[in-house]
Amino acid sequence: MSNKSKEYNVIRKNRAGTAALLRGAVACYLLYLGVQIAMSAGKDPSFPVWASWLLGGFFCVAAVAFGAYTWRRYRADLKAAELTEEERLEARRQAEEEDQ
Repeated sequence: MSNKSKEYNVIRKNRAGTAALLRGAVACYLLYLGVQIAMSAGKDPSFPVWASWLLGGFFCVAAVAFGAYTWRRYRADLKAAELTEEERLEARRQAEEEDQ
């Protein structure tokens, strides 16, 4: 691992963080729905218990899968937000012009 601190494009980094936050909220809501459906098993006589557990389990698995996707996508977006060498040089050149 390098000691060099990474520099990011602020807009792309913020966009990656916002998207990950919203996706994370969706994953949490899917998990919440799955647990609520599974816990309601047997309360409604017209809906079979096994179907409640199956549907609740499906939502929980979907939440975990979407959470994993969210994490992988966030890491990829963060990597894409890193400044390239050309962008670093351009930023330094602009900073030097502003100092003069």
